[in-house]
Amino acid sequence: MSSFFKNKGKVRKELRSLLYKEGTRNSSYI
Repeated sequence: MSSFFKNKGKVRKELRSLLYKEGTRNSSYI
């Protein structure tokens, strides 16, 4: 059960970094 939450946190962190990269790339277009 704890490993499930650990993986969920890892995925969330990766998603956040991905969104951050997308955001910075989009802001450069403006």
